[in-house]
Amino acid sequence: MNPVLQPRPRTPITWSTALPKAAISGFATVVLLVAILALTKSAFFLLVVIPLGGIISVWLYARGKDPSEIVAGTGARVGAVTGLFSYLIYGIIVAAQISSQKGIIEETMRKAIEQAVARNPNPETQAMMNQIMTPEGIATILAVSAVIFLFVFLIFGALGGSVGAAMVRRNRHDPDQL
Repeated sequence: MNPVLQPRPRTPITWSTALPKAAISGFATVVLLVAILALTKSAFFLLVVIPLGGIISVWLYARGKDPSEIVAGTGARVGAVTGLFSYLIYGIIVAAQISSQKGIIEETMRKAIEQAVARNPNPETQAMMNQIMTPEGIATILAVSAVIFLFVFLIFGALGGSVGAAMVRRNRHDPDQL
């Protein structure tokens, strides 16, 4: 077989090196995310900051390594782990906010649901609102939201890690940029 066409053996990720860098990047991602959310009150920045955390974690992981070892799959896995760390740290912050401001959050949810029901006079909508506003309904909403956010953090972290891997490989000819 032609040596050019042979696949290169995949270099395994050195998790003992990658995990601390992913954790640091995850923490930095949450700090940046909380600061931006406090200033802008826009969740759109969640979709920008999380990939940035993946990029940073891959950049930190690639320092001192052969850039040809940092492929898109490596970047995606390191980025996804960064997303997981970010999710866990951000989840602790959100859980603390929810537990300390439970009454305010319930009232805000109730008003939003009542406004939605007022726009739709269907009696089934009123029955659904009554189910949602029970403690079990609120717990279900929070649990489903938590799972959705987990996937958002993982996917966007992995995307950022893939972009970070491409950036590392592109700059492999200039080691001063790493």
